[in-house]
Amino acid sequence: MSHSQYAAPAAAAQALRAAERARLRASTPEPTPAWWAPTAALTHAVGLTLTAGPWTYASDGAVWRTVLGAVGIVALAVFPAMCVLRVRRMKVIAWPPPGTTRQRTVREGTPLAAYGLGWVVYLAVGWAAGAITGGALGGAALWWRETRKNRLIAEAEARLSAPDPAGAGPAEAGRTE
Repeated sequence: MSHSQYAAPAAAAQALRAAERARLRASTPEPTPAWWAPTAALTHAVGLTLTAGPWTYASDGAVWRTVLGAVGIVALAVFPAMCVLRVRRMKVIAWPPPGTTRQRTVREGTPLAAYGLGWVVYLAVGWAAGAITGGALGGAALWWRETRKNRLIAEAEARLSAPDPAGAGPAEAGRTE
C-alpha cells in the first residue's frame, strides 16, 4: 500500500474533527453576563408571587392591589424581554442548545418541579404560602438553569480550546502531504 492510501482516511478523520469543532463553535452561544441569572430569577420570583398570590385578587377596590398586580405583570415580562434581546444579539441560532439530551431535560424540567412543589404547598397550607413557595422556588430554579447554561458554555469553550487529539488543528484539516 502506498502512503496516499493511508493519508486519505487520516485526512478524512481530520476533516470530520474540524467539522465537529465548527459545529460546536456555531452552536455555542456567548455566555450571559453575571447579572443575568440573578435578575431573571428575582424578577420571575417577584412577578410569580405577586400575580399568583391572593394579594391582588380582592374586590375591595384598593388601589394598592392594582399596583401590585401591575408590578407583578411587569416583573414577569422582564425575563422574556431579556431573552428576546439576547437572541437578537446572537449571530447564529442553533438547535439544540449545548449539552446532552439528559442535561437539557434536567435543565429545562427543574422549574416545572419547583412549580409543582408550589402547588403541593398551596393544597397543603394555603394560597399565599403556595404563591410564595412557587415564586421563590421558581426563581431559584430559573437562577440555577441560567447559571447551568453558562457552565455548559464554558465546558464547550474548553473543548474548543483543547488541542485536537490527533495533533492536527482545524487549520490543517484538509492537508494530505
